Amino acid sequence: IVLINNLVISRTVKRKDMAKYYKFDSGLTVLYEQNKINKSTSLEISFDCGARCDDNLPGLSHFCEHMFFTGTNNLTKQDITKRYYDFINVNAYTTNSEIVFTGSIITSKLPQYLDVVADMICNSTFKQKAVEEEQKVVVQEILQYSDNPIRTAEKLFYYDIYGLDYYKNGMYNDIVKYLSIFGKEKSN
Repeated sequence: IVLINNLVISRTVKRKDMAKYYKFDSGLTVLYEQNKINKSTSLEISFDCGARCDDNLPGLSHFCEHMFFTGTNNLTKQDITKRYYDFINVNAYTTNSEIVFTGSIITSKLPQYLDVVADMICNSTFKQKAVEEEQKVVVQEILQYSDNPIRTAEKLFYYDIYGLDYYKNGMYNDIVKYLSIFGKEKSN
């Protein structure tokens, strides 16, 4: 059992490909692989709460992913930006099924990276000014996705394979409803 920022991991599974997989009772998943030759660790931290879980608030998961970067009880937005992007090749994204923090990190800096991500996840403040700013950013991203032929093909693929119910709250679906909730920003 592993403890990160007071979150208990429920089980550890060592896979044949040497990556390690941890699953929290809350649905949080951590997958990582350490490369001892170049002293780096590839890490993915994900939540089982992507866009298809958004119910009556389409875009909520994507919006929360953005809000994790806007400040915590311990770190300002500037602190998070400096500390998070100080690591090698890190990113965050939202899919239909999960919110993901991912990166390749120098292994010696892994504890600091985990401290930052854990603080972002557990102590985000969601202040009103940041909420208003990030609503505009997320609306712009959704409008950009809706203009992207690859994203449209992906949406149609999932619709054909899984049907409307699987994709009813998809990230690029229900844009009109999202805009009515979060504002009517126009894409340039």
